[in-house]
Amino acid sequence: MTTNLTLKHFKNVFSQEHCNSILDYINSIPKDNVVNINNEYGEVPDEQWYGINVIPNRLRFDRHKFSFIADSINKNTPYNYDDWALDMVYVNSYYQGDVCDRHIDLNTEYRQELLKEGKDLYTAIILLNNDFEGGTLKAGNRDMPLDLGLGDMVVINGFTTSHLVTEISKGERHTLVIWGKSV
Repeated sequence: MTTNLTLKHFKNVFSQEHCNSILDYINSIPKDNVVNINNEYGEVPDEQWYGINVIPNRLRFDRHKFSFIADSINKNTPYNYDDWALDMVYVNSYYQGDVCDRHIDLNTEYRQELLKEGKDLYTAIILLNNDFEGGTLKAGNRDMPLDLGLGDMVVINGFTTSHLVTEISKGERHTLVIWGKSV
């Protein structure tokens, strides 16, 4: 795991309305049949909640489900969403008592191919709500806290930079996670 932390922080990438649209959608998906898997190499149905080894609850859907995602990222960051984002985006949801253990993101074959071309994959995290306590995103081996406001996006190399989320002490924490190429 890396000793230095490289990140990019973008304020107000999503509006409150955009965050609420995603939250309304994810709250409409029943969570009573969570599929538990150890990694994302296997097939996971779209629009179904599932858990992996470090993330309590995750929902996956096509990156074009909401047109405002591309519009907001194109307008408020230097990225072109259609060229940058991988096919699926995820909502990670944490409830009282949940934590996200320290981890680095998966080292997939696709990532290895990009590295051979001098490129890499990056993890973008957008905070969808702020009515919770705890749940601080920390990154790097010194556990640098990343102060995200509602609709803010942080981009890190999640494949080389360890990161975690502290315990949720009150409420629920929801983030949109996008893996993108060559930031």
